[in-house]
This record gives sequence, structure tokens and C-alpha cells, in this order.
Amino acid sequence: MRNSQFLDIILSMADFAIVEIAGKQYKAVAGQELVVDKLAQDIGAVTLDKVLMIVQDGAVKIGTPYVSRVSVAAKVIAQEKGDKIYVVKFKAKSRYRRRTGFRAQQTRILVEKIVTDTKTNEASKSASKAPQKIKRSTK
Repeated sequence: MRNSQFLDIILSMADFAIVEIAGKQYKAVAGQELVVDKLAQDIGAVTLDKVLMIVQDGAVKIGTPYVSRVSVAAKVIAQEKGDKIYVVKFKAKSRYRRRTGFRAQQTRILVEKIVTDTKTNEASKSASKAPQKIKRSTK
């Protein structure tokens, strides 16, 4: 698949943002639930500021490393435990067998909307279009 085909597939999708939460990347779409590693947030509203990429109205913005003036408004629904994972240790010919279980602590989040600060974006665009004077030194 060529890059142009990949870009067409991305642009045909709904608006979304790639968000960094607890060191991992998640695709956030408005109205979608995400299950992430446990956050130290109580149930209620939360703002996710670490937006790595945003696709909105067919325009793609990629941050370096984060996109400025963009955030994701979300709501913590529940703090819960994940499925149980069994870890088994075994050594041959020595009668060594161990079995332990582990349940990860998780947070369920509802993505409400992707917030962009369009007023400051338009102001910065108009300011960047103004002609700039270049100072040259005469040495």
C-alpha cells in the first residue's frame, strides 16, 4: 500500500486524535470508550492534553511531539480490574512449578469531544502572513 492510499483511508474516517495516556498511545474518537491503564483520577471530567496527531475535516496535523492548542475532553466512567492473567514458571527435571495470577488495574474513559482552540489558530495564521523585515548586517 502506498502512502497516498494510506492517507486516503485515514481521511475517509471520522475525526479522531491520537492521544498519549500513561506512556501509551490511543486513538480517541468522540463518543467512544477507551480502557487505559489506571489513572489517578476520580470519576468525573478529565482533559487529555498530550495530543500527538489530529485528523479533523480532512486535515491532518502532526505534533512535534504534541499538537499545540488541542486537547481531548473526556470523562472517567469507572475504575476496574482487567481479566486475570496467569503466569507459569516451570523448570524441567527439578520438580519446580509456580503459578501466579495477575489482574491489571484499569480506567474506563468516555471521549466526549476533541477541543481545538480555533480563535488562536486563526490569529496565528493571520500574523504569520504579515510581511517580515529581514535585518542584514553590514560587515
